[in-house]
Amino acid sequence: MTKIISFEGIDGSGKSLQSKLLIERLSSRGLSVYERSYPQYDSFLGRHIGCFLKNSQANDIDPYSMALWYASDRSVDWKNNVMQFYGEVDVIVFNRYSLSSAVYQACRSDEPEAMRDWVLALEHKTLGLPQPDMYIVLDVALTEAHTRNKEKSGRSYLEAGADAYENNLSLQEKAINAYQAYCREFSNATLIEGSKDGRLLSPNEILERVIGCAERTLRIPL
Repeated sequence: MTKIISFEGIDGSGKSLQSKLLIERLSSRGLSVYERSYPQYDSFLGRHIGCFLKNSQANDIDPYSMALWYASDRSVDWKNNVMQFYGEVDVIVFNRYSLSSAVYQACRSDEPEAMRDWVLALEHKTLGLPQPDMYIVLDVALTEAHTRNKEKSGRSYLEAGADAYENNLSLQEKAINAYQAYCREFSNATLIEGSKDGRLLSPNEILERVIGCAERTLRIPL
């Protein structure tokens, strides 16, 4: 049975790098892996999301509407591209999944817990997206994440720098707290801190912690 592992965390927490490193480790152990990142900015729906983030509309559109955009992007992509690999590969690795939308839109809502539960019900019950076996939440200081975001090179929807959510430091701080709370409440999410005793951990040090989560999820040594 295919296992689903999703990397989560605020923008600039290192999700792309750690997902790449985990995939390399899984592949080196002979496991078949399919990877996907959300939103899919080159898709019809993803291009609109990218425009919202580029032009700061994402901060103005109500959280229910934004959640529908993100959920629709994931749902269409799952049916058209990902579902064929479910049951065929050992592991599917997501760079962001349903929890991202649940956290960020909850943080933009006047009723965060109700908003979070609504998003998860929409994606997993109404749209039928499978629950991940493990969310790996990368926890990093807001100042470090913001520095990384400002230094980002061009993306398909943005020439360079930070987008509307990445520049919204109040939202990012709320998201940190929401991710931490989710990890305390739900067993399918593990928080991995990016520092120890005031020192930033190297990517390989963080990877070893990620590997521990993957081993527990897959029930095999990596």
